[in-house]
Amino acid sequence: MIRERRLKVRVYTKGRLHAKAYICDYGKVYDLLGKEIDRHEKGIAVVGSSNLTLAGLTHNTELNVIVQGNRNHQELVRWFDDLWKESQDFDETLMQELRESWRRRRSDRTTST
Repeated sequence: MIRERRLKVRVYTKGRLHAKAYICDYGKVYDLLGKEIDRHEKGIAVVGSSNLTLAGLTHNTELNVIVQGNRNHQELVRWFDDLWKESQDFDETLMQELRESWRRRRSDRTTST
C-alpha cells in the first residue's frame, strides 16, 4: 500500500517518540429522515504507548488513553500536525532498514534456540 501510494506513512526521526495516536474527526451525522444532527464533540482520539521497535514487537505492553473534549482533541491534532511536518516520508531506504532489522531479529531468535 505504501509503494502504491494508497497509504501515507511518515517517520519521526528527530528523537525518541514512543507512542501512537488514533485521531478520529467526526463527520456529519444524519437522523433517519436525512436531517443533519449537530454534534457537540468534533472528534475523539486514543493515545497510547507500546513497545514497538525497529526489530519488531517485543515485550508488547499497552497503555491507551481516550481523549475527549473539543479542546483536548484540537490540541492533540495541533501536536500531531507539528510532528507530521517534522517527520520524513517512509521511503525505500527506511523500508530496507526495517527489513534488515526484521532479518537480524529472526536470525537472533534462530541462533538462540
